[in-house]
Amino acid sequence: MKKSKSDPSKLKIEQVPIDQIKAWEDNPKEHNIEAIDASMDEYGITKPILVNKRTMKILGGHGRLEVMKRRGLKTVPVIFLDMSTSRAKRYAVVDNETTISGGWNELKLANIISELKDEGEDIMNMGFNPPEIAEILEKIKIRAPEDVNKTQPEITFATELFEAQNYIVFAFNNELDYLTITDFFKLPKQKELDDTPTYQRRGTGRVIDGKALLKLIKK
Repeated sequence: MKKSKSDPSKLKIEQVPIDQIKAWEDNPKEHNIEAIDASMDEYGITKPILVNKRTMKILGGHGRLEVMKRRGLKTVPVIFLDMSTSRAKRYAVVDNETTISGGWNELKLANIISELKDEGEDIMNMGFNPPEIAEILEKIKIRAPEDVNKTQPEITFATELFEAQNYIVFAFNNELDYLTITDFFKLPKQKELDDTPTYQRRGTGRVIDGKALLKLIKK
């Protein structure tokens, strides 16, 4: 295996006029522009564009550049690499494929997303669509305590819920339906009421003002 000739100490980020950078017209990688845009909106620009010094064509960062163009930026952060056309093509494919093929530790990913959800963070704009989020969260199966009576009703509500109010209760037995309805009605994020270590989460509940819900439905 050949040793890398690049010296990391010599890599530098330069601000380059955006109209000088060219897209690689044969780039086979597809991008979720909306997800990149949402990420950039929240965190700003965290990665430079990789550009081949010989051709001024992008080696990595087509999606980021598209979002920057939409935002009307005149200059963008760039790291220049010096490669022949054939090596540039190979690098672009290798760089994307090594990222994709790495995959995820599914349980760790599910735990992180579950924690973010419980902390009230937005988990719908992380690059995953709602079905994917639901599938990931299904990896976590929280077992009920051993001493829970197996004849206990599947869904229980406090008696105070029914006093002096009229209620329609919607119950979802899967994460996807719950996420879909909360996203559809733009419901505020909800944290767990009890975050003690011994607390066994069985689900998240919502009580919504009926008039407000009707207004949302009629829109």
